[in-house]
Amino acid sequence: MKKFSIFMLISLIFIISCQGSFIYHPEKSLHRNPDHINLPYESVDFYAADSISLHGWYVPSVRERGVVLFCHGNGGNISHRLDTIRILNNLGFTVFIFDYRGYGKSNGTPTEEGTYLDAMAAWNYLREIKGIPAEKIIVHGRSLGGAIAVWLAANSEPAALIVESSFTSAVDVAKSMTPFQLFSWVVTYRYSAVDYIKDVKCPILVIHSQDDRLIPFELGRNLYLAAPGFSEFVEIQGGHNSGFLVSKEIYTSGLDKFFKSAGF
Repeated sequence: MKKFSIFMLISLIFIISCQGSFIYHPEKSLHRNPDHINLPYESVDFYAADSISLHGWYVPSVRERGVVLFCHGNGGNISHRLDTIRILNNLGFTVFIFDYRGYGKSNGTPTEEGTYLDAMAAWNYLREIKGIPAEKIIVHGRSLGGAIAVWLAANSEPAALIVESSFTSAVDVAKSMTPFQLFSWVVTYRYSAVDYIKDVKCPILVIHSQDDRLIPFELGRNLYLAAPGFSEFVEIQGGHNSGFLVSKEIYTSGLDKFFKSAGF
């Protein structure tokens, strides 16, 4: 019993101290850029409110319907999202995708509060530097970026919000993962999208796959059920990172239908 208690204490200390490494998996090197998919782009440097230097790509569309501000997931960097950029560009949307602090060419170290500051800085860049009106901006987030996107939409006024392969809260994700169920009560990261979404005033689209083994389908569905006002749900197939490609036809048609219903 005593050995078990010591093991539990050590495990608890380890989980508390290493939570950031479980959540964030940044890569610094940009392996590709939109040139590789024949899309012109602008490499952008901008700053968060706490003076952290951030980096992103502004990828214009020839037949622009609007602008998508994309918040990516917890791994890699913007260079791993070229398929997403191409899909959105083909649908007629300019894409502004950025790296959180500590990812790609962005400075600093990722934290929950930092990711919120970074998303708001990207929003302010579009509004203040590019001069794009709020009614032309759609906030779109995938996985961890979904929770960040919900926070941003609750604290700004985008025309629409898309939440893909995401979750209700970081605590709920921990509860769904067998190794961490016992310690879910000590999770210090919140990313409580289910609370933030109550303050979102624009149309909302939630996308999730039944095959997602990383973020359970039920968490995406519960987030959708918590959404106020006009909201839609699109079910896709495929894994957590591949669903939007495995179900490309369903995915793109669902996006296009939602864009039209939101006035684009």
